[in-house]
Amino acid sequence: MASTIHPSSVISAEARIGDDCVVGPFVVIDDGTVIGDGNYIGHGTHIRSGSRIGHGNTFSSHCCIGYEPQNIRIDAVNQGSAVIGNGNTFREFCTVHRSTERDATVVGNNGFFMVNSHIAHDCTVGDRVIMTNNSVLAGFVDLSDHAVLSAYVAIHQFCRVGKYAMVGAYSKIVQDVVPFTLVDGNPARVYGTNIVGLRRASFSSLERSTIKKAIKTVYGGLGNIKGALETLEAEYADDDMIMEIVRFIAESKRGIIR
Repeated sequence: MASTIHPSSVISAEARIGDDCVVGPFVVIDDGTVIGDGNYIGHGTHIRSGSRIGHGNTFSSHCCIGYEPQNIRIDAVNQGSAVIGNGNTFREFCTVHRSTERDATVVGNNGFFMVNSHIAHDCTVGDRVIMTNNSVLAGFVDLSDHAVLSAYVAIHQFCRVGKYAMVGAYSKIVQDVVPFTLVDGNPARVYGTNIVGLRRASFSSLERSTIKKAIKTVYGGLGNIKGALETLEAEYADDDMIMEIVRFIAESKRGIIR
């Protein structure tokens, strides 16, 4: 099906828009933009040059995609791009900024980004993440698959949030959040395993119990993280979920929230 474009919108002749898209009133799409099939682009949204968007996304009103990085140390004119996958929902006033050093700021598939959420330059966002109202990522943040950020969460530059982790509202994150954990507070701390999230994601009772035991091993070892990782490697070498925890912690450069 042909796309429907409101006559008040301004679409560059050099932008490429796929089939079956709906472009609402007062939308601006710059040159060099590539937009796939089946996207809904709500009124007042602006998609900047170089942005690449997949299929079946929804952009509510006044989203700003592919804008220049908010970084006073760089020349924002000749920077990278913003790449968005498929099936994402961006609610009102969401912002995604293009990259500075990485090839692109990348957003995966089937994410839900609520009102005023912000993804800064050079971030990598996985699949099926949820960013609740006013949650923000600073530059170079990696947000893994199925992670959930509650309202007003702020993630510091270069931090990582692991798979299936959940961060409580108003939390200040300045170190890495270990996969499967539940983190809350300012300063943030770990309150255990994200059992509710794992149950909702259809993890079995055995899988939830194993992950909970592994998290307890990491955080119950009186600060001996190296010893905890060695214990997990010896006991769960063939368990991909537990090895995900081990690799994540071993690769941490900022340290982990405890």
